[in-house]
Amino acid sequence: MRIPVVPLVLMFLLLAVPAWGQEPLPEEIDALNEDCLACHEDMDEDEKEYVFSTGEVISFQLDGDAIRRSAHGEILACSSCHGEEYADDHPDFSEPSERGYAKARSELCQSCHEEIHPRHSAEAEDAPMCTDCHSAHADRSFETEPLPILNRCGRCHESEFEDFKAGGHAEAVSETSLNRDLPDCNTCHPAHGDTEGDQLPMIARVTTLCIDCHSNSLLILKYEREGSVVTSYMDDFHGLTFQHLVTGLKGTDSSEIMTCATCHGAHDVGPLTEEEVVAVCANCHDGASTRFAGAWLGHGEVGLERGAIVWIVRIGYQFLIPIMLIGLLVHIIIQILHHRRTHADEVSEEEAETVEGLPSSVQRFSKLERAQHSAVIFLFSMLVLTGIPQSYPSSGLAGAVIDFWGGIFAARLIHRTCGFVFVTLLAAHVVRAVILTLRSHERPEILPTAKDFRDIIASLRHHLGLGPAPRFGKFDYGEKFEYWGFFLGGCLIGGTGILLVFPEFATTYLPGVILAAARLAHGYEATLAVLVVLIWHLWGVTLRPEVFPLDTTMLTGKMSLRRLREEHTLEYERLVAERNKEAAVAGKEGVTEPLERMPERAVPPG
Repeated sequence: MRIPVVPLVLMFLLLAVPAWGQEPLPEEIDALNEDCLACHEDMDEDEKEYVFSTGEVISFQLDGDAIRRSAHGEILACSSCHGEEYADDHPDFSEPSERGYAKARSELCQSCHEEIHPRHSAEAEDAPMCTDCHSAHADRSFETEPLPILNRCGRCHESEFEDFKAGGHAEAVSETSLNRDLPDCNTCHPAHGDTEGDQLPMIARVTTLCIDCHSNSLLILKYEREGSVVTSYMDDFHGLTFQHLVTGLKGTDSSEIMTCATCHGAHDVGPLTEEEVVAVCANCHDGASTRFAGAWLGHGEVGLERGAIVWIVRIGYQFLIPIMLIGLLVHIIIQILHHRRTHADEVSEEEAETVEGLPSSVQRFSKLERAQHSAVIFLFSMLVLTGIPQSYPSSGLAGAVIDFWGGIFAARLIHRTCGFVFVTLLAAHVVRAVILTLRSHERPEILPTAKDFRDIIASLRHHLGLGPAPRFGKFDYGEKFEYWGFFLGGCLIGGTGILLVFPEFATTYLPGVILAAARLAHGYEATLAVLVVLIWHLWGVTLRPEVFPLDTTMLTGKMSLRRLREEHTLEYERLVAERNKEAAVAGKEGVTEPLERMPERAVPPG
């Protein structure tokens, strides 16, 4: 049998020869340090201290056991840092002071820890250096024993450290009940790292750390904390501001932003009492009262027992919006199916016959009414484009829109300006309607009646082929629904908007929870308005086959006689009756158009 000589030789060499670059074993280090520790563990009184020319004193007395347990003692010998020149006679110190000697030692640290960038890297004479925070002879790694290093933070930052030990995160620096789940000094103020390379300024970085911890499901369960701490802040006005500014906070006045530390403290972190909440609010809001502070409902979930009105508003809209949208979509689908069954009977505008004694079109809206409509289109569009993106800071599209307006503060200014103009226009519209009503002594035709509710059922039955078509007046039920929905919704949005713009004044008379409910209703009602316009109004004025591609009535103010006869039969009949009455007074022949020639179907409201 042949013996594999070569493999055996290689195996022997691998076992007998230490690998290149392998760290020495602790026993080997002890042997190397034996001579050094023989002197420095047991020094005479006149040898263990050195006095610089400045009068400063350093001690050469060392604890061998502490060195062996230290982070360096497990991998480095004394000569690794102090050099071979200390093997026999110690050279004289070249530095005249303890500070100079410490600086030289810190530069030595950099020779190994090249990747470390001390945060305390100022050129000032008293700027902290490596040896101010780290003891090369005693400290273990920070991950193993953080307390010695953390306690040294308190040497310079005494008041902050005392505040921290009195706050809710105190167990992070506790000598008796250390809790590594909690943040410590180094968590928010990392001692090492390239400060110039930070992607976020400190106010944003620290707030992000708060968010990371308080959104951690395991920590929430372990310590039985509120699960909605982060979402309640992020969905709040101040949290939305932070999210919009988080990537562009450098150079921004931090007083413009309310973060976790603003309310709960940067070091003495803890929950706030009602009085403390008022004091925090008063820092920015002059005259903030207990009522004003009551607008903040805390980080817990709202319900019937806590913030009941806010809970009712939320649940109400969560039911109303889908029911409303489903109803509108069903209505539109029924109209589409009806049109497919009856489209063969359509007559184009060019082929429509004229009626002797009547104009080919009738005036529906005055110039002022059309101007109001144009203003509403512009203001509504601006309010949507400056308002809704504020609620979606994480969306790239919303962020692009906000940036287009010049940032979150500019967008809010534009939004509020357009809101004030809209409320003014709304008030002017109401005043004009009241004046016209008083002058005419007639009931406005835009007001809903019991007939409108009957027409809804009759129209649905007709579109399903189950009954005759209802007959509409100047405005059908769809137009009335859209008008009053927009009008009442506009009043609600405008009213809640005013409360939100002047919260201090509002809470002079109203409890703070009303502000919280107003903010919620403002957003929900705006969302509902946008969806109704996109679904119902867009269908009525552009996609409906009878007007496609665009209903020009609001542009020209006029409607063709044929459309009036089909869509507003009662109004057409009133017009015919008025013309016949005028003709009779003038002794002329009246309108002879037979009404029985009208189509036996109703055009869908729009």
